Amino acid sequence: MREACLDCTLRPGRYVVRPFKPASAKAAFQNSQNHVKPYMTVIINDMHASDLTDVDSAPVATVDGHQILVSVGINGHGITIAKRNLEQFDAQDPYFFDSDYTIAGSTGFLLWEANWLVLRLLRSAFLPSEMQRTDPSNPPAALHLPTRHKPLFNLRHLLSGHRVLDLGSGTGLAGLSAAACGAHVLLTDLASVCDGTLRANVQRNALYATPNETASIRASVAASITSITSGSLATPSGTCMAVGDASADGVQCKEETGQQERRETTPGRFSGAWAGAVAVGQGSAAVMALDWTEPLEPQIQAGGNDPREADFILAVDTIWLLDIFHSFLDIVYAVLSHEPVTGVAAATAILPTLAVQPDGNERTHPVQRKRACFLAFVERAGVDAKLFVRKEAVEQELQNRGLDVDVVLAEDVDVDGVARPGRVLRVTMAN
Repeated sequence: MREACLDCTLRPGRYVVRPFKPASAKAAFQNSQNHVKPYMTVIINDMHASDLTDVDSAPVATVDGHQILVSVGINGHGITIAKRNLEQFDAQDPYFFDSDYTIAGSTGFLLWEANWLVLRLLRSAFLPSEMQRTDPSNPPAALHLPTRHKPLFNLRHLLSGHRVLDLGSGTGLAGLSAAACGAHVLLTDLASVCDGTLRANVQRNALYATPNETASIRASVAASITSITSGSLATPSGTCMAVGDASADGVQCKEETGQQERRETTPGRFSGAWAGAVAVGQGSAAVMALDWTEPLEPQIQAGGNDPREADFILAVDTIWLLDIFHSFLDIVYAVLSHEPVTGVAAATAILPTLAVQPDGNERTHPVQRKRACFLAFVERAGVDAKLFVRKEAVEQELQNRGLDVDVVLAEDVDVDGVARPGRVLRVTMAN
């Protein structure tokens, strides 16, 4: 194994990387995936939740044969995922002949740049006025970049304690980071990606205990799994719990270091961990195979979870190929428009928001807020692109579906020396 803290700096409005200089075009391609691009700084020891982070640091990448382990710190927890090491991957893809395997699906074994935009939002906060509605007369490229203020809107607080659907999870970095912040995340991708990398990455970050602790903690799981309403799981002091099937063998926990953040949150329409979840950080994570191009109901029956029972959606670098774009939109619309079986709740939920009071203290207040999809991507399409989706087409098609689109974050991302537009959109049902 060899470990390297990768060289990067952060500048306002743009992520800048000082890359290695490969000797050939082939080496340049391999360098693009084998060296993690820390387009944002990630701090292993978390700062106060109300502070915006602006400290130069970097993820740590460890090369381990056919895979590269990438470790980041979020909310006082360490998250480590494995991605494919292309330098050691010259053989035939073992999943090539799987029925669900596609070129788009093969990207799930790699780590893409928009993940760092989501991690920035989970660590930072922006005023509501900074989330600007897209408009043809004011294209996103012309929007002012978010400036730093005392936070009034915080994605970490928004997701904490709520069910989150992570679409096209890939290696799972964004979804696991949201779980570390207290969300109950259902990470989804094609079956080949789930089996090849996603489940292993979730288990790599699960919290476990010694065998002697299993019986007592299992009882705590059964007692508390129905009452999870905040980002911190209700567990015995000093322990974390697996939150899947409380009666299943092997459900274990381990002592978690550091003090768990406790705060009041109001559950959304659907609260608590997903079936089969394990504890990750202050939240939980479960994995389910989900193919956007196939009917949803059979997949719900097979997977044991209904992805529509989510308060929020995360989608990170999932829409850059035209052939899966409309299938992706179908899933997003199905989730945002889904009504509970009771038919009582509307497409909104009482969700918490972080507010700064006149006395300078931060308090969480329940407010009426729509269910939303947070869509992060880095544009790869040129003007005449036939294969990739341009950001203008994404926004226009979302609006054509009766969805509102707000720009949460607009920043250029350096991709192998080329500045490309990075966006995080908040997508909601139109009023």
